[in-house]
Amino acid sequence: MTQHVLKTHKKFFQLVLNAFKAIGAAIYKSQMARAMRIANVELVKYNTYKKTFNELNMLTDKELHDIGLTRCMIHSVAVDFTQKDVK
Repeated sequence: MTQHVLKTHKKFFQLVLNAFKAIGAAIYKSQMARAMRIANVELVKYNTYKKTFNELNMLTDKELHDIGLTRCMIHSVAVDFTQKDVK
């Protein structure tokens, strides 16, 4: 009888362990999916920043002045545009 109880307990604990493994795998997959979404958003932000910065940087000082900017404002304008564009 004791061996039967031990076998039953062993099977039960194995089922519990498998359930925890499945839950852990689901949590891991969820966290990985979230991390990939965040990485994708950050990549989009970076590419938007880079494109905006490069396009503004190609303008002459006169062209920048005509649109109300100076060369030292290019970085902050690109950052602001990036934040607005992704949201």
